[in-house]
Amino acid sequence: SRKQALSCLGELAVFGVPIASRLADLLRNGDLGGLRRNILQTLGELGDVAATAVTAITEHIKDKEADVCVEAFTALGKIGQVAAPIKEIAAGCVDSRHDVRIAALEALGQVGKSAAPVAPVVAKALHDKHAGVRVAALETLACLQDCGAQYAEAMAECLQDDDARVCIAGLRGLAELGEAALPFSCAMAEVLKREDVQDTASQVWCSLNMGKFLSPACSVFEEYLSSKNPRLC
Repeated sequence: SRKQALSCLGELAVFGVPIASRLADLLRNGDLGGLRRNILQTLGELGDVAATAVTAITEHIKDKEADVCVEAFTALGKIGQVAAPIKEIAAGCVDSRHDVRIAALEALGQVGKSAAPVAPVVAKALHDKHAGVRVAALETLACLQDCGAQYAEAMAECLQDDDARVCIAGLRGLAELGEAALPFSCAMAEVLKREDVQDTASQVWCSLNMGKFLSPACSVFEEYLSSKNPRLC
């Protein structure tokens, strides 16, 4: 089948066969049926080898089919920092479809610190109506390193999110920021009171540099030690 042929082409790239440009030519062929997603997936699997196909991939990030858009963003993220079109990817963060917004944010996270110029767009997604988008925004900001640290306060606000996934993503994101998150140690400790995230939050706390984070949050932990809740104590 054609899908199997695409898989074989991807394997040929391992041996130095320049197939990215050929796959890009296929993408520009309008008569592909459901194969566009498979071609994009194959290009993504090639990683930075597919840098020559960036233009053709980018043409599909606004496709009317959400799954095609998602594969296009995923491929761009896997291609890496050198060739990824940052501004075009960031535009996907405001797409009307939540799965596309998530894919765009995840792609920026894969690109890493090179996505710093569009950090304000990522930060705005912290207020998205869809919890999955808020989670993706938190994870991406953590990947932006020093630039992401500028949004530590906004990330800390997400610790109070009603959705447990967002709360934990905020805690993990702050943990990734390291010292930039120290002013929010107390808020991070308060998360341990939430029964819906208590176990996971405890694991995150155990991964921190306890010497630095415990001191600012000392009063909170003293309260926990005197708690009648055995799990909290």
